[in-house]
Amino acid sequence: MFRKILIFGIGGLVLLLGAGELVIRATGITDFPIYEADSEIGYALNPNQHGRFLNKNEWFVNQKQQCTTEWIPSGKDDILLLGDSLVLGGNPLTQSDRLATRLQALIPESHVWPAAAGSWAVPNEVAYLNRYPEVARDAERLVWVLNSGDLDDGSVWKSEITHPRYHPWSSLLYVLEKYGQPKLLGNPVPEAGGVPVDPQIRPTSISLLTQKLAELRRQRPDRHVTLVVYPTADELRHTSPHSEAFYQRFLGTVREIGVDAGVSVIEIRADPRWRPEFYRDGIHPNAAGNVVLARIIADGMH
Repeated sequence: MFRKILIFGIGGLVLLLGAGELVIRATGITDFPIYEADSEIGYALNPNQHGRFLNKNEWFVNQKQQCTTEWIPSGKDDILLLGDSLVLGGNPLTQSDRLATRLQALIPESHVWPAAAGSWAVPNEVAYLNRYPEVARDAERLVWVLNSGDLDDGSVWKSEITHPRYHPWSSLLYVLEKYGQPKLLGNPVPEAGGVPVDPQIRPTSISLLTQKLAELRRQRPDRHVTLVVYPTADELRHTSPHSEAFYQRFLGTVREIGVDAGVSVIEIRADPRWRPEFYRDGIHPNAAGNVVLARIIADGMH
């Protein structure tokens, strides 16, 4: 009798787990872009992939590891949009709501090519430009989005949860690990590209940015380069003296680099159009925020 109960119990559990797997897989929650890790960039999106997160949020990665469709330079007015998760947009946003798409809608004669990954800093972004020199060479304009954590050391690959290198064989186990375990154990998994924890300003990163800007200007003296200084939600609200002091130091450093390199600098916080309701968390813009952010950048580029 006990053996029959055990068999039925195991069979029921297997059916329940199987049904749960099918239901969760059908939601599209594991239809997300995957990454590759390497010693040069640290990590980047795998090339040539696309999908629909939760069966609704479209995403694309082209052959140059950019978060958009196929890279085909026009030779007229191509814009390279470089950054981290602010540019990437991430799973919560569909392709049409991301910064690059919004920027291109405002400058329809241009082609905007966004190169980004969650938690990238200047060393990662410079390494990307070094890997794909043709991308920088063929861009008539460069928009480089920076936040106060971006002059720190480069990021390296650490987690399958924040930067997955493969699609999980079990959607059920993935959901339990990413969403269930943190709630049960009280140890939340940080989102990729979240607010930097105790960021630093490294001389090596300043030097990398300065040298790369000088190289880009030598390569194409007529290229228009814009550095965009983007604030976290706390920096926008002037929440703490410590964060404000660090932000001012970061802003001053970027402005000095901009003057030395002969490039323009846009401070998003200084624009009255940028408001607290445009954040979806402590740093990332929501869909409405990307509309306004794109407008500020487009206006500042002219």
